[in-house]
Amino acid sequence: MDTTVFDGKLIAAGIREEVAGRVAVLSGDGGAVRLAVVLVGDDAGSKIYSESIKKAGGELGIAVDLVELGADEGEDRVSEAIAKLSDDSRVSGIIVQQPLPPGIPGSIVEGVAPGKDVDGATTLSMGLLMAGREAFAPATALGVIET
Repeated sequence: MDTTVFDGKLIAAGIREEVAGRVAVLSGDGGAVRLAVVLVGDDAGSKIYSESIKKAGGELGIAVDLVELGADEGEDRVSEAIAKLSDDSRVSGIIVQQPLPPGIPGSIVEGVAPGKDVDGATTLSMGLLMAGREAFAPATALGVIET
């Protein structure tokens, strides 16, 4: 059996270069690329991951806003924040960082507008993908396909 070794750093560098080029084109057309990361609660791992998204986005020319909500904000407040971001024309994409604290159901992501669901996390996004229509796919799945 043949073994193939993938160079993850090389693949990642190529993806970053491609994304930076796309961001430059989009920004050049007058539309700044802005990502909102909704972080609910105080999960340390989620906070670190969200900060790494912000750093990587900055390196690619993507403005990343961390929208931090307390674990006690409640489902209605989190839904309102997601709806506001979905309606904001300045926001290009939204990630609702997981895990969510107790009391905030995972279904809260369904409030993310389909065109801004960059995680491919909503039922609608998954359905569009299954139907072969244009939608964002989950990053992990894309990573597997890339290799």
